Amino acid sequence: MCYVGQAIDLASRWKQHIKRGIGAETPTQNKLYPAMLAFGPENFTFEIIEDCPKEQLNQKEQEYQ
Repeated sequence: MCYVGQAIDLASRWKQHIKRGIGAETPTQNKLYPAMLAFGPENFTFEIIEDCPKEQLNQKEQEYQ
């Protein structure tokens, strides 16, 4: 399985995912966080699939989803 998202500040976004994935922050309506709680965030990888201007982030996210 994979989760496709977008970020301007990648380090900050990954930290946010980890915090929500371990229950330190309130998770959103997202299937990623229950999976991280169940399997542990150490079992997930973070990969950049494309670097693009921030004006294209929504479009690119939809294309990859």
